[in-house]
Amino acid sequence: MLLGMLLQTDAATGPAWWAWITQPTLGSILTGLGLVLVAAIVADIAAKQILLTTIGRLVRGTQFKWDDVLHEYRVFSRIAHIAPAATVYFGVRLLPNLPVALAAVLSQAASAAMVLVALLSAGAFLTAAGAIVQSLPRM
Repeated sequence: MLLGMLLQTDAATGPAWWAWITQPTLGSILTGLGLVLVAAIVADIAAKQILLTTIGRLVRGTQFKWDDVLHEYRVFSRIAHIAPAATVYFGVRLLPNLPVALAAVLSQAASAAMVLVALLSAGAFLTAAGAIVQSLPRM
């Protein structure tokens, strides 16, 4: 029944499924938000699995101790949390049928999350820098 409705074609507006996607309906809004959510989850997995694995290998492969301390204090792990927030921030702007107020709230929430992640990353970096300074030989 639903498939038959979606496959119906009107000469003036095109297929019924095209109108469902392009018109600002609850279904199109929820579909768009669902796609942004899936993209944010994929970005989170990619950032954590690919980026952190690569950085971990690079850190273990170098002779410098400073990058080991940054890795130990999870600075790179904290920075990786920016990826899903940035995906939501930019993804919400791409949804044409999203109400302006909802888009503003979601964009501001993603901005706040990115600022929080940046501050937590900076805190971890400063803690790691303190540990590096403490490990230096005294004069």
